[in-house]
This record gives sequence, C-alpha cells and structure tokens, in this order.
Amino acid sequence: MTIQFIKLTDLTTTAVIHQLAFSAALNYQSPFKSSVQNTEVSMFSPVVGEEFCSSSVTVLTVRKKDLVFSRGGFIVTNSCTGQIAFRVDGRDLSSTNKLILMDPLGKPLLTLHHKAFRILHRWYGFHGEACDGQKAIFRVRKSSMFSKNEVAEALVGSTRGKKHSDYKVLGNYSERHCSIYNGVGTLVAEVKRKFAASDVMLSKDVFNVVVKAGIDQAFMMALIVILHQMSREHDSI
Repeated sequence: MTIQFIKLTDLTTTAVIHQLAFSAALNYQSPFKSSVQNTEVSMFSPVVGEEFCSSSVTVLTVRKKDLVFSRGGFIVTNSCTGQIAFRVDGRDLSSTNKLILMDPLGKPLLTLHHKAFRILHRWYGFHGEACDGQKAIFRVRKSSMFSKNEVAEALVGSTRGKKHSDYKVLGNYSERHCSIYNGVGTLVAEVKRKFAASDVMLSKDVFNVVVKAGIDQAFMMALIVILHQMSREHDSI
C-alpha cells in the first residue's frame, strides 16, 4: 500500500506539473508580438479624442463659408445625417495667424497656429482655444520638394528622435483630390470633389472628406483646414 501511495502521489504531481506548464504556454505572450500590437494601436490612437472616432466609414461634407461674413471659415456636416459635425472660425487668421476648430455648438476643440521661421512654415495644433504656454499635440509642415506626390506631413506628440512622419498627405489638395496615410502606409482619409444629384460636379468650395473607421475625424479636419491654408500660399499643394 505504501508503494502504491507513493506512485499515485508521483503521478498526481507529474500531472499537475504538466497542467501548469500547459496553462503557462497558453497564457504566454511573446514580447515581440506585444510590441507589434502596441504599435498598431498607437498608429490608430485618436489625437483629439475618442468621441470623434466612428465604428464605420464617415463622409463629411465641407463647405467654405462666405468670405465677407466669416472671413474664410468652414461648416462641416455629416453627409448621411446632414447634422453639423464641425465649424471652423477664420476671423482671427489675419491678425493672430490662428484658426479655431469647433464642435457643432461652437466649443473650441483645437487652435491651429501658423508660425513662419524664415523660409520654413509650420502649423501647430493645440487643445482648446488658448495655445500660449501649452505644448502642441501635433505639427504639420509642407513636404520637401523632392518628395514625389507628397504635399504635407504631420507629426503627433513629441518630435524628438522621430525619423519619419506619423501622417502623410499625397495628391493635389488644390484640385480636392488627395489622400491621407498614417505612418505605416494605411489609408485613413480621402478628399474628393462632391457631385450633385444630377452628377454635376460642384465648385471647389464644397467637397467631401471620407474618413475611415476608427480614425479621429477632428484631427482629419484639422489637417484639411491646414492644407487649405497651405494651398493659398502655394498653388502646388
């Protein structure tokens, strides 16, 4: 009996050890795999806020407001619902070099500040209305003249040690035909001309922005507004 008891204990212990090893193998996560997953999440992380991300593709219609009354602002509506999604206030652009991206009720979401350093032109995005003393959450600059078909690039967060941009704009915004890609080359938004019900192309003051699922629409609109201002300074944008 004693011998049988010892064998039973050994067998039980061995089974337990095997079970623990099997469970550990199931729960094991490779550090490399985890790193890749984190990178993918960061590439699609919202810049302004999760509330501006949709689970499906969203088509936004952008309308340039009357220059006399709004000094070049925009009204952005959801093409499906017709509801206002964003407003852009351009009244202070000439005096302060700033544009304000607002929600439908007029609450400031982002301040877009244009700064020129000699021949270099940069746009900086800040949370809310004030930008003095704040750190920019993103920066946008015109791409190098040697970059084929690339018109602008954006860097999110700290730029220290970054060798590549987080977002790139390819195409021709002046013709309302360009695409926005993230840092790994995934298409996240497109600018397209808008057609009326009779298939008549509308003017360039009315166009669509197609934003992919999970992408920050407020940030995409900020890029579009900056592209519009760049196109006024450089016809090739």
